[in-house]
Amino acid sequence: MSGSAATIEELGIEHIPEDRRHGSAGRVFTLWFAANLTIADYVIGVLCVLAFGLTVYQSIPVLILGNALGGLTLGLSAAMGPRLGFPQMLSSRSSFGRRGNYPLGGLNWISTVGWFTVNTILGGEAVLAIWPSFNFYAAMVLLVALQVIIAVYGHDFIHLFEKIMSLILGVLFLGVLLLGLARLDAALSFVPANGSAAAASFGSIGVVLAVSFSYIMAWSPYASDYSRYLPVSTSGKRVALYALIGGATAS
Repeated sequence: MSGSAATIEELGIEHIPEDRRHGSAGRVFTLWFAANLTIADYVIGVLCVLAFGLTVYQSIPVLILGNALGGLTLGLSAAMGPRLGFPQMLSSRSSFGRRGNYPLGGLNWISTVGWFTVNTILGGEAVLAIWPSFNFYAAMVLLVALQVIIAVYGHDFIHLFEKIMSLILGVLFLGVLLLGLARLDAALSFVPANGSAAAASFGSIGVVLAVSFSYIMAWSPYASDYSRYLPVSTSGKRVALYALIGGATAS
């Protein structure tokens, strides 16, 4: 049975029956590619130099490693979706039990609200950067409303939206990349605030590694939510690979 992005999702946290399964593993790539190609990713890259004292040369390999490890956890979690057919947090009941899952659910809720707030604020700042006369709070209200509408329509609409955004954000990223390459010499010669291009400690490198890893890894509690509609016969390895490549490449 094929889904429709024009209708509101009927199913909630219950198991997805086989006759409601549809789609292919490839749609997982565009979802996680778009979800991780956002303003927050740019902020993490900037903080590597401005806050943690790494040079551009030092930041690149650390970010690649962190993104790869985080993408791996995301991929392994997403691979559970077709096989189990449950949302990620509900699946964890089999390991921690119903009551044991309550603290994890609470922590995940806090994380969700936190990232919702961060992305909304950064989105509001982006609106002001493009349209300075626009009211900041009005921008945030508009962004919240759009996010709620997308969430209400649910799974298939989210996949369609992210498929479109993967193209739009991909083009915008290429534009930013070209602008960055035009100023590459200045970026590579930038000396961090600590005063030395070689002064970055193992501690600061570890922090950047942890931040880049946790940024993608933080999606893991929702990973199978967006793959549980895939047919049971869908290859778990393909789902994991698409999620890994999509998430790690974008971040």
